[in-house]
Amino acid sequence: MSHSPSPAPMLDGKKLAESHPMDIPHITAVELPLHVKNVNRAINALGGKKRISESINHGEPLELRLRNDPFHHPIQALTSNNERVLLKVTMSKKTIQKDEDGKLLLRELIKMNDADPSTPKTRIQPIAIIDKTFRFRAMADFQVITKNSPMVQQFNENVRHPKNFKSVANYVAQHGDMNGYMDLNSEYFKNKDHDLPPPPILSPIRFPFDYNYKMNRATTTIMDKQSGQKKVVSTKTALKLHTKIIDHTATPPSQPAPNLIQNREMIEKEQHQLPSLHPNSMLLKCIEWLETMFEIKPFWIRKHLMDLAPKEYQKYIKLALPYVTYIYRSGPWRFCNIKLGIDPRSDSKYWKYQSEYFRVLGVRNSSDPNSSSIKRITPPSLEHTLSPDFSQSENKLELAQNLFFDGTNLPTAVTYQVGDILDLDISSTIESHIKDMGKDFLRKTWDVQDGWLNATTMEVIRKIVRYKLKQLVNEEPIDQNKIYKIINAPREEAFASRTSKVGTTKSNDKNNIDNIKTDANIEGEGEEDEEEDEEEDEEDEELVRNEEEEEAELEGDEVHDMTLTEEMISRGEAPYGGTSGAMADRMVDGMNVDKTEEDEGDVDDVISRLNNLNGDAAQKIKHLVKIIKQDDIDYMNE
Repeated sequence: MSHSPSPAPMLDGKKLAESHPMDIPHITAVELPLHVKNVNRAINALGGKKRISESINHGEPLELRLRNDPFHHPIQALTSNNERVLLKVTMSKKTIQKDEDGKLLLRELIKMNDADPSTPKTRIQPIAIIDKTFRFRAMADFQVITKNSPMVQQFNENVRHPKNFKSVANYVAQHGDMNGYMDLNSEYFKNKDHDLPPPPILSPIRFPFDYNYKMNRATTTIMDKQSGQKKVVSTKTALKLHTKIIDHTATPPSQPAPNLIQNREMIEKEQHQLPSLHPNSMLLKCIEWLETMFEIKPFWIRKHLMDLAPKEYQKYIKLALPYVTYIYRSGPWRFCNIKLGIDPRSDSKYWKYQSEYFRVLGVRNSSDPNSSSIKRITPPSLEHTLSPDFSQSENKLELAQNLFFDGTNLPTAVTYQVGDILDLDISSTIESHIKDMGKDFLRKTWDVQDGWLNATTMEVIRKIVRYKLKQLVNEEPIDQNKIYKIINAPREEAFASRTSKVGTTKSNDKNNIDNIKTDANIEGEGEEDEEEDEEEDEEDEELVRNEEEEEAELEGDEVHDMTLTEEMISRGEAPYGGTSGAMADRMVDGMNVDKTEEDEGDVDDVISRLNNLNGDAAQKIKHLVKIIKQDDIDYMNE
């Protein structure tokens, strides 16, 4: 249906453009990066009319394939929903023939046509509204020609275009050998044939860009005098700190590294000749200041020292600490700088200095610890350690409050010493446990995970801090009922354990079953805590490695993955210390699966069908099912 344009209106004696009705169809356009001569071939390159229709109506991806190859990497189309008007421009062929090279713009052709009195005027008419456009503007991916690949040609001939069923069966028989799969034979999994079909994509970069290479500012290019070749060298030399980093089983050092002792003796001899602001002079003053701090308190977190130190000493603390302290690589006092000669494993009084690290996203960037508006406090570990004649900030050592965890404000640090945690729930819990447990509050021998504190107290502290930190980061309220459950969970667990042992009647049996379920829930919570503790340990290892990189290359910890093998199944073992039967029972309970005769029939039916294909595999699966049901005890004991 055609619509004639309305007469052009006049404005101040000037003729305006004609107006056209927009009651026209809505269509979809496909912009091809091709000079299309054969429309049918262009449609086939897009996957055919059906594929184009699915892309328009159902949002399926539209791909442009320039080669008839199933392993060809097509160009993905980008979709634009911006509306445009499709115009039909009618002009004389005489004008069009003048543009032989096709270089003139449409606007220039219209002017040329209208300027020629021998040609009719150009007619412009809107015929459709384009409400969706598919554009192919991405770069084509790297292509792999597969015509010289025997494996690909066999696959195309026997699987994609088979002549008969026999050719498919022969191909599967040659490539479908499953011997060695069930018993995890390493020979079966060796990759000996590298003639494989190409991957779905080779380059993820879809659009071109300028690399704009810039040389590292910390490097320079020099000429090797011997070989005459250019090589890149670093302009910065890493400073070796000679920090004493020991394992939790090693004997703590009593003095710094020999290099540091010699360097200090040299500085002390020259200090009278050096200016007061000379780096060596400032380093010596910082060492003496640190010695004073570690006389007051033998365990410090470096971030606390940075906050406490005078400004002129702050950039020397990292260099001065190895003269006064050592560091544990792991254990309950990791991340603490410990005074040389002090062994925290020798006395249980050092439990207050144990450090705990909590990895919570959003804590580190919460605020600036050096801001003047932040309140400063004296932490509990310093309240009773200062002598009356000590002069530091008016006889007080005050640190930024946001370096400590108080349970109400978001801190800027994630490492806390147990004795300096200001949270009232934690401090009251510690006091309550000291009163209730008596001598059992502290261990007789220290533990690598919990130090001198008992496991129950440490578990409560970690859970409360972790929960409150997450709530503060997410700006959500803290549920005191949750805190109450965390604090009283050990008591409820002990009560449930005692209750499960009482009674022989049927009612008592029912209670025992409920208690067993309660114990299972508690065990599940413990597993979650162990996973979170493992995450913390991984982060701890990373932070300690950052410290170690400053002075030497250290060997990384080996991580051994535990795999459930057939040998372990036959022994009744499972990863993480359980039995395969118990593990399977927990899996079934967790999925709320009800065992019925119908289910057992289904399993038997599957095994019988599998037996027709592979008798050995069927027999192994049959034994495995019996192990899970705990029926085949003889097989487990073999």
